[in-house]
Amino acid sequence: MRFSGNFQVMQIAVLSDIHANLEAFRRVLEDIDSRCPGVDEIISLGDTIGYGPEPEACMALLRKSGIVSVQGNHELGRISWDGRCAIRHALEQGQHLLGRSKRHIINTAAVGQLRDGDNRAKYVLWDTETWALTVRFVAYDIQAAMAGFKPAGMPGQYARRLL
Repeated sequence: MRFSGNFQVMQIAVLSDIHANLEAFRRVLEDIDSRCPGVDEIISLGDTIGYGPEPEACMALLRKSGIVSVQGNHELGRISWDGRCAIRHALEQGQHLLGRSKRHIINTAAVGQLRDGDNRAKYVLWDTETWALTVRFVAYDIQAAMAGFKPAGMPGQYARRLL
């Protein structure tokens, strides 16, 4: 952590939509550890479970890594789903400067169940000093992730979505 005047400056890695894809989740954490040494905090926006074959292992890794997480719609769907749909737009890889005078809602894309046609795991880094948002795309062993679906009794359609 750094300080700028009275303001604590942090670099925060934000991820979401792990969807029980342990292989992708591990690769993202390795990427953060090896390529982003200044990260002060990792935050998950939820949807750690659902679709993938390893929800318990992903939840355990989330806790073990000390990652703060909110409940996503898949966690909430276990109790309060009302059938509403979400509108989403693609977030391009690279750095984006956010305007300080505006409010931003950013969907960080998915770590483990992708819907944007690019099968790499995704997360963002937010620098609270510069308001720079860097979108990271991380390759992982998709075949290794897919191999866990059938033994876990998960539908093949969820595994095929990884392709």
